[in-house]
Amino acid sequence: MTFRAPFLALAAAALACVAVNARAQTSPPPAPGTTYRVFLSDGRALPSFGESVQVGDRLVFNLLVRETSSGRDLQLMSLPVSSVDLAKTSSYAESMRAATFGSTRGEAEYAKLSVEVAAALDTIAGASDVKDRLALAQQTRSRLLTWSQQHHRYRDKDVRELVVLFDDVIADMRAAAGESAFALDLVAGNPPEPDGEPVAPAPPTLAESIEAALAAARVADIADERMALLRAVVEATAGDAALGDARAAATRELDAEVEAAIAYQKLAADIEAKTRDAVKHGSVTAVTRLRDELAARSRTLNSRRAVELVALARRLDAALEAARVHRLALDHYLYALGHMKTYERQIRPALAGLDGLTAVLEAIRDMRDVRFETLESSAARFDTLIAQASRVSAPDDLAGVHATILSTLRMAKEACARRRHSVIANKIEIARDASSEAAGALLLSAQARQDLVKGMQAPNVQ
Repeated sequence: MTFRAPFLALAAAALACVAVNARAQTSPPPAPGTTYRVFLSDGRALPSFGESVQVGDRLVFNLLVRETSSGRDLQLMSLPVSSVDLAKTSSYAESMRAATFGSTRGEAEYAKLSVEVAAALDTIAGASDVKDRLALAQQTRSRLLTWSQQHHRYRDKDVRELVVLFDDVIADMRAAAGESAFALDLVAGNPPEPDGEPVAPAPPTLAESIEAALAAARVADIADERMALLRAVVEATAGDAALGDARAAATRELDAEVEAAIAYQKLAADIEAKTRDAVKHGSVTAVTRLRDELAARSRTLNSRRAVELVALARRLDAALEAARVHRLALDHYLYALGHMKTYERQIRPALAGLDGLTAVLEAIRDMRDVRFETLESSAARFDTLIAQASRVSAPDDLAGVHATILSTLRMAKEACARRRHSVIANKIEIARDASSEAAGALLLSAQARQDLVKGMQAPNVQ
């Protein structure tokens, strides 16, 4: 023989034995239910209806407050991961999945594996080529190694016993094929993983759930969740003398939370009103003092409303930057105001001249009658206004306004010129072009005046 058939026979016998053991387990273990556990950093276990989910730096889950024959009282929680033992929580969830698998599909899936391996053994025994038999045996061994990992380590000990038998068979085949009988991969896979967290045999009692809820309230950093959870505890313990102490503790905490909520609302409203006023006036000093004031006044909340206080402090930081930006804008405005007033005085004659020719532009726009002599004199007048405006030097803050005024004057002159040309050529198309030019000039004139007024106003907080 080119390999030791007794080893294959031994493997087949072992597989048959394991399969018999599988069939003998006619009563699968009870299902673990739906109550998972979230473990806090201090070791306390919180009952969670269903699995928890990590979202960024938060762990979200449904805390089981009370379970009765009529249903469950749940409270959605979002705890910072820093307060949770994630490794232990994850291990418990895997144990729950394994227990669920074992109580439902475990034996059926293991039976499929038994049939699959038995068929592989038949194929190996029937193969004529030693190398083919070796390849098939190695494939089957690999399948056994991965099956347990893919099926929540179900029947892991039995599967590893089969792997060891295949190791013997493969070693014998290697020797028959002229290869070294020893190989680094001829070990029963990775060493067995340590057992996960043991699954609680029963859902928590009401007393256990209430104790866990109070523990969750102590680590919860979102005030609304704490208050909702404390209210749920007060309601769940109503009329239960055995839980009187827990109810009293929850009531005290709830009263303190309500007082803190009122105090925080007053504090936030006061700080934000002062902040708006300080930013409006560009007072960097006032906003800086408010940061110190917030730090001092927040101590009266006894570490409550921590998340809200952090958010308020961040808004103050943003307000400080806004105050700095606005302060600079105000200082620049005070510097530029004299230059802008000088420009306004110098450009005023050009704008007044434009006002005096508005009636002509409106007539051209509406294609009404305009005397030919009026068109010629208006065009000449616009040349003069353009020359006047071009000699005015605009400060940087009003450079855009000045450019709009020059564009207005040039467009108005072009409107007069086109209307004059339409009269000479007697072409309505040219008159329509003149109408469009005049309409544009009137619109630009109004826009330039608005921009000039706005540009000379003190800046507002953005």
